[in-house]
Amino acid sequence: DPKEKTAAILSIPRDLYVPIPGYGHGKINSSHSTGVQYKEDTGGGPELVKETVSGILDLPIHYYIRADFAGFERLIDKIGGITVNVDRAISDPFYPDEEMEGYEPFYISSGSQNLNGETALKYARSRETTSDFDRARRQQQILLAIKDKATGLGNLTNPKKITDILSILGDHIRTDMQIDEMNQMMS
Repeated sequence: DPKEKTAAILSIPRDLYVPIPGYGHGKINSSHSTGVQYKEDTGGGPELVKETVSGILDLPIHYYIRADFAGFERLIDKIGGITVNVDRAISDPFYPDEEMEGYEPFYISSGSQNLNGETALKYARSRETTSDFDRARRQQQILLAIKDKATGLGNLTNPKKITDILSILGDHIRTDMQIDEMNQMMS
């Protein structure tokens, strides 16, 4: 809401079975790949996702922001890590390794934790020993921690850090928001 200068975070379970406009029904996460596959008709993956989510919520979805894993990790590392409160220890013996061919077990204890980019990504993605709802809550927790840390005094007053953050964002994040729209939300 640009007038109130607020934004909301909503997590939708990736396996939620929904109508995909013009393409029948499927898991919501397939709406992106369908949009990419039929880009000429859909406008692309993000556009079909926006249309799909808008249809199930009966609300207009004005913008999207899409980040890749490398950018997620680099951004967190550039701002000096984040602090989150892990309410319940996670022991995930089936966390996938980098090649997606085997496993690299992931463990994090409960309590206040300082996370670098790699650990934050694992914390956000782990799903083997918790529910999709827990995972969505952790992802929201991380996004809020990134916002708090990135807008903290030490990051906004350091021109080199600002330049580095903007470079990471430019290389790893895609959005349909215009610069002036982003500025309105941030000011």
